[in-house]
Amino acid sequence: MVSLVFGDGVGSIFFCGGNSSFRERTRWFRSKMNQAESVAIERPDGWRASFTLSEGPITGVLASPSGDENPFNLTPIQSGTIAGLYEARGSCGLLGLIVAHPSREATPVGQGACVGDGALIEQVNPIAPIGLTAQGTILVEVAGSTEEVQLPPSVPHL
Repeated sequence: MVSLVFGDGVGSIFFCGGNSSFRERTRWFRSKMNQAESVAIERPDGWRASFTLSEGPITGVLASPSGDENPFNLTPIQSGTIAGLYEARGSCGLLGLIVAHPSREATPVGQGACVGDGALIEQVNPIAPIGLTAQGTILVEVAGSTEEVQLPPSVPHL
């Protein structure tokens, strides 16, 4: 899954690999970006993300250091849903959760991971059923621990 937040000339894009690929495919990208401009971000580890920022659907490519390219698509969030990117710091590092919620009637689903500085990437699981707490956060737990963390909606920053 992939999610993007953008505002005031900066953006964050989070790629979260699936159950069998979250350790290899999970990456955060942060950069300055402007509406209707091409964006190309390269991380120090050689991973690259490229796309054109627009108000409508966004298509782009995630490329690995070996040159493998994986296309991705982003669609605008449906009003009245909890879809989006949520993030916070925890003992494991930076936790990210992508919530897909295509309509008010649909059941939200989430996929997340925790990325630490030089540490193993850990899977993050939303506490079911997925919903907002009174504080406007989503409660998750880090796989392999009993740590529960409240993730607020992500705010774009460098």
